[in-house]
Amino acid sequence: MTASTRVAPTEITGAYGTVLKFAARKMMGEVPDSMGVMWNHPAVLKDAFTELERRVMEYAEAASQTPPAVTDDLSAALVAGSFAQSVAPNQSTTTTGSSPTTHAS
Repeated sequence: MTASTRVAPTEITGAYGTVLKFAARKMMGEVPDSMGVMWNHPAVLKDAFTELERRVMEYAEAASQTPPAVTDDLSAALVAGSFAQSVAPNQSTTTTGSSPTTHAS
């Protein structure tokens, strides 16, 4: 694919690069330039997502498999992560009955 990118793509090399190019050709018919951009800055992509976003992507991948491969542990980790991020840092949580309540500190 040819497109102009702000960051110039670099040549994809090495054993992992060979596997990456093979998979791209198999899935898309060609290796997109964006993969060369990613190859140029792998550290940026590694730190691009929060822990919660990684859990959401893991859940989505498991849910989209045939048959779905979502486990109770995966669901619990996602719920726990989303609840933890919804509580402000200066608030504590307590559980009363079955629903959590938040209290300002």
